[in-house]
Amino acid sequence: MTNWYCPLPFKHIFVDSTGLSPCCNTVSEFGLDVDIEQYKSHPKVIKLQSQFLSGDVPEACGFCQKQERVQNKSMRLDALDDYNHEIFETTQFDFIHFSQSNLCNFKCRSCGPQDSHGIAQEYSKYPELIIPVNAKVVAVNQNNHQWIIDNLSSLKRLYLTGGEPTIMPEIRKIIEQVSSQPYPDSNIMITTN
Repeated sequence: MTNWYCPLPFKHIFVDSTGLSPCCNTVSEFGLDVDIEQYKSHPKVIKLQSQFLSGDVPEACGFCQKQERVQNKSMRLDALDDYNHEIFETTQFDFIHFSQSNLCNFKCRSCGPQDSHGIAQEYSKYPELIIPVNAKVVAVNQNNHQWIIDNLSSLKRLYLTGGEPTIMPEIRKIIEQVSSQPYPDSNIMITTN
């Protein structure tokens, strides 16, 4: 077992319109366009998990490696602290970072097209930016949205982002579900304008 381990591929899923990945830093490496149930046993996820368990440092984790070299801080180190440095060998997701779509009522300078359809529309006017952008509102697959609603009771953390989550009917549906039933062991976090 290596001391370069990360619990996120075992406990966490980042869900956005590009697909599913172990964390927001691995979207470009993963971005698996599958349902959450399929993701659990996807060969790329299984390989990543086995790399951590066998002591290999996965190529997909270069962002955390760089952050740790430069800043001595990373999402991996934060996750290790969150899970008390426990080593997981099986998949049991209890933390979902959910970005329903890039629908947003602002075009903040600090944001990008993946999180604001308004910025995506601006980017699409300037092909010289050489950034592939879908200028439309791009949403998460409905099956993954429903999986989250159906599995709220098993989640310890649900982080809702966007775009702007408060203007999305799908997010309202999740919030209504959370407010209609007690989930005493769950933390719901929302990043909003």
